[in-house]
Amino acid sequence: MITVNELKKLKKEDYILVDVREAEELKAGSISGNKNIPSKKCAELITKRWFPNDKKVIVYCEHGIRSGNIEEFAKAHGYKNFHSIKGGYAEYKNS
Repeated sequence: MITVNELKKLKKEDYILVDVREAEELKAGSISGNKNIPSKKCAELITKRWFPNDKKVIVYCEHGIRSGNIEEFAKAHGYKNFHSIKGGYAEYKNS
């Protein structure tokens, strides 16, 4: 898990940002530069080893619960560079 402040310190070319919310949830806003891959699809891609291992993959949802589950799922499948944003998009909006 990483904090919003840690995310803001990273260079954009060093990570992939994935919003795991459903399409209708994006109306509330999102973090610039993200890819929207809903959590179920994201989990499927993790099992297919679709994500790179040479970059951080940073996932987020509204409050960090779903993305935290995705982070744990990815790590259980051997990914070492998967991170969830603590507090999710709500925390990012308030920073």
